[in-house]
Amino acid sequence: MLRDSGVKVAVNSGFGPKIIEVIVERLNWGKVVGAPLADDGVPRGRPHPDMIRKLMEPFGITSSYQVAR
Repeated sequence: MLRDSGVKVAVNSGFGPKIIEVIVERLNWGKVVGAPLADDGVPRGRPHPDMIRKLMEPFGITSSYQVAR
């Protein structure tokens, strides 16, 4: 579906990493989500763009114009 079409999917949340892991697992998103990230993984959470910028890195995305929010 999304991944098969080349779309990269990431999740960011104010929940901690363990909660995000449970959510991804229970929703069976493991094959879809390539990069879950909690706000404690960046210097500043929302409304700052730090989480989105950090999630762009593992996918090699350098322009925010390539990101849908």
